[in-house]
Amino acid sequence: MIKYYYKETRFYGHEDLEIIEMKIGGFNISISFPKELRSLMEAKHPGIPLGGSYSVIKHPPHTSKGQYHLHTYDGNNLIFSMNLDGTPHDGSHGIKINNKVADAILRQFPKFTIPKNRYLEMQIDVSSDDGLIALMEHVIE
Repeated sequence: MIKYYYKETRFYGHEDLEIIEMKIGGFNISISFPKELRSLMEAKHPGIPLGGSYSVIKHPPHTSKGQYHLHTYDGNNLIFSMNLDGTPHDGSHGIKINNKVADAILRQFPKFTIPKNRYLEMQIDVSSDDGLIALMEHVIE
């Protein structure tokens, strides 16, 4: 799988050419093309398109107990972040996931769980020490 990082991409202007330099895996890549094609290279939204103006970026866990998670955008605006198990990530509590977006996420990322009611809600049983620890870990994350 190719990983593309915007922060590692640089654009240089030359008289008739645009040159893009990026890092993919451990390789440095340079691409040159006529300036008139520059508009084709501009992204309408970050990450993987989901349809319409929606897109998603998948991130790995930040900690050893964390989960893979998705940052979902409408255009360039982050609308929510969701963990692999369907719980909210980065404070996205109480967000209702649009049906089109939910269906597209399930097609692109079938291992992810979408809550049946489409609401991102944290559900932790705090009646045990494990539940309290999980709640604290979530708050810290």
